Amino acid sequence: MANLLGTFAGIEAGYNFDLNLGHLQDLDMELEEVTVQSFRERYPNLLGIRDVSMHRKAKVFLDAALSTYKTASAELRAQGRYETWGGQELDYLFVLHEEDLEEEEEFLDDLQELHDALTSDYILEDDDPELNGMKISLSALFEGGLDLAKLLPAAEGDQFVSDQLTDPTLGGILPGASYDNNAILQDLREGFYEDEIVLGQRVLPDTLEEALAEFDPKIYLELNDELLDNWNVYPYLNSQSEDLENQARQHFEWWGYWEGRRYFYYP
Repeated sequence: MANLLGTFAGIEAGYNFDLNLGHLQDLDMELEEVTVQSFRERYPNLLGIRDVSMHRKAKVFLDAALSTYKTASAELRAQGRYETWGGQELDYLFVLHEEDLEEEEEFLDDLQELHDALTSDYILEDDDPELNGMKISLSALFEGGLDLAKLLPAAEGDQFVSDQLTDPTLGGILPGASYDNNAILQDLREGFYEDEIVLGQRVLPDTLEEALAEFDPKIYLELNDELLDNWNVYPYLNSQSEDLENQARQHFEWWGYWEGRRYFYYP
């Protein structure tokens, strides 16, 4: 437990959280107008790396915590040290039951993977084909890779001037990653657009009339395919209908526009 606390404390101590309390109170009382741009100009290193040596110490603590648990696990799993069905209740501070042994074995495997990832690149195994095979370097995390003050694009007003991070590898945490080949980056980029924080991005027009004038039913159906043949959605659209595009236009006019549904691609 002490090693885990040391890990979290080291990670926190390595980041810059310097904020002026009086300034924050002024913002809370709305005594000053603030934008993302002005806030970052006042605190340019916020969430940046303050002291990478603290992150390195955090890695040492985490490594020690993993090793300590593996040692303790071997003791807990020793014959006569864990409880069994119909057996005597054991009076120890930490006790495993025999029904927990299989689950704890899986937990040990996960810890071993984490331990290996601290020293070498980890290849993610996932049912999602977009994530499966992704390379992750946790050692880069403890070398100051996740420096948000540097990674976030510059801001203008309350929006970012770019839809991409300054370093797609996140300081080496995602070795070889780019916006063309990494699902995490692509989802993050999509989130920027969904939150409408990219300067100059295309958004729904202010009026329904303007939206209908440029409406594209094919793209609308592609981006909102959950509407097709889904009885749980009202009103759903029949993909076999000969009048499907007109149905899409009508759906957008009556429901889609007001729900903020898109009919255009992001860049």
